[in-house]
Amino acid sequence: MKLEKKPDKPINVQRTIQKAVDVILKEDQEHNINAILLFGSYADGTAIWRSDIDICVVFKKMPTEKEAFMFRVKVMGVLPDIVDLQVFNVLPQKIKKTIADNHKVLFHSPTFDEMSFIRVNQELFYELKQKIATLEIST
Repeated sequence: MKLEKKPDKPINVQRTIQKAVDVILKEDQEHNINAILLFGSYADGTAIWRSDIDICVVFKKMPTEKEAFMFRVKVMGVLPDIVDLQVFNVLPQKIKKTIADNHKVLFHSPTFDEMSFIRVNQELFYELKQKIATLEIST
């Protein structure tokens, strides 16, 4: 097993996050981004030296799987490897709820309502959980 080596020079996390936001917004030619969110260990304050920077983009209009994939490829191609970019709209509901529960807003459009975003994603998760429980009972 190969041990990870701590980098010689620490990265500037704030600068890296700002660069990610800038690149994401530049790539959004159709002005379809509703919000850019930081989640994971940097959002909840538990990051360590080897933590990645988890960022997700919330689009106003639902992208196809292919559009989401191509967006990620283009953006991640110019960002440092430490940045992990996700497209919120195509994530599983359980992950959406986790992000909705614990995130920091890096950018938002005038139409983004953070409280509604949190409430809707929590409700969808619990509805899905209830449907699954009902299906398990009936089988």
